[in-house]
This record gives sequence, structure tokens and C-alpha cells, in this order.
Amino acid sequence: PHARPGQTSPRLALPTILFLGATIGVPLAIMVVYSFLHRAKIGMGVEWSFTTDAYKKLFIIENLDGTTGFDTRYVKVLWNSFLYSAVTTVATVALSLPIAMWIATRKESVRNFLVAAVTLPFWISILIRTYGLRQIIDDNGPIGWVMHKIGYESFHIIYTPTATMIGLTYVFLPFMILPIYASAERFDFRLAEAAYDLGAKRWTVFRRIVLPSIRPGVISGIALVFIPALGSFLQSNM
Repeated sequence: PHARPGQTSPRLALPTILFLGATIGVPLAIMVVYSFLHRAKIGMGVEWSFTTDAYKKLFIIENLDGTTGFDTRYVKVLWNSFLYSAVTTVATVALSLPIAMWIATRKESVRNFLVAAVTLPFWISILIRTYGLRQIIDDNGPIGWVMHKIGYESFHIIYTPTATMIGLTYVFLPFMILPIYASAERFDFRLAEAAYDLGAKRWTVFRRIVLPSIRPGVISGIALVFIPALGSFLQSNM
């Protein structure tokens, strides 16, 4: 059947759906199946017999005397992963909203340059960028040198939760700016001007007019930041 005007046929999405199903869905399904199987005695492969030992080991620890107890190690890792990802998401939203709105209100030629500047970190390896940030926040780096000069001799931020959240925010900030900018670029700022003319305050204009219009970009940015940040921290601590 022919699609309605402005719409494409669902068949065009079929190759992409099949590709994602083969490259993402199938490996995930294999991992789920293997998680319920026994490890082979020789250490390679699995034995095809059902077990839930892998999931029990996440929460139950066996002591040397044979007794068992609740294991909090993985629970703490999961909690810290969600906490750090949530803080990173909130920080990136707070930083990205003014930046994205400011870029969206520039001239077209300036907007193109600024968007290119936002995407510039993608041209550099994430490992190199993270190592560069480590050098900046190190005790002997520029920030540490300034803090020591002004009297904070005990300044120490490297290898702390604060440094971790700074690093996550630094890495994933562009993933939040770009979706919000994409929504803000399509926003008709004459609506905000009309609200100002009718006596609305700045916060009211932002909350009642601007934010609902750019909400799709904010939601997309949250998904693009929270999930990868959660996976990055969780993988580095497992």
C-alpha cells in the first residue's frame, strides 16, 4: 500500500531493523542464555544445564566457614553507577541548555561554526581526551597549582568521585548539547517575544513556552547521556 503524503514505507526501515537485530539482539540473547548455564569444568565453554548460580553470586557471598551472607559489593557498584550517571545527566542538562539556546540564536554562519566546534571532541580519541583532563585536574596540574598558590595546600581531586563525575560530564557534554540545539533551532523565538510583551517573566517564558518546545531534544539528550554514562562507569568497576 502507498504511504500517506509525507510518510515513507515501513519497508525502508526493515534492513536497519534486521541489521540491529543481528548485531545487538542476537548477542544479547546469547549472553542471557549463557548466564543460566554452568561453566565447563576445563574452563572453556559451558555445560548445557540450567542454573542460577551466576545471579546468586551477585548478592550472596560464601564465607570460609561455609556460611553465606549478603554481598554488598556489586550492589554498591550498581548504586554508584546509577548515582554518578544521574548526576552527570543533571550536570550536562544544566550546562547544555544555555549553550544550545545561545547557539540557536546566532547567525547561520556562526551557528555552523559553533556546531562544528561542539563536534570537534569526536575527532579525538576518548582515551586521549580523558587523559588530557586528568593532567588538568591532577594535583600537579594547572588547577592544583592555582589552588596551592592561593593557600589550599590540601587540595586533592584526582581519583575521587568528584573527578569521576567531572570526567563523565566532560566526555558526554556534546551528546547533550547537540539534541537540545536541534530542537532549539526549530523554535520560533517570536513566541518568547510575544510572551515578554504580554508581561511574562523570564523564568515563566522559559518554563511555559521554551522548555515544552525543546523537550524532545532534552529527552533525547538524557537518553544519550544517562545510558552510556551508566555503562561506562559500570563496566570500569566490574
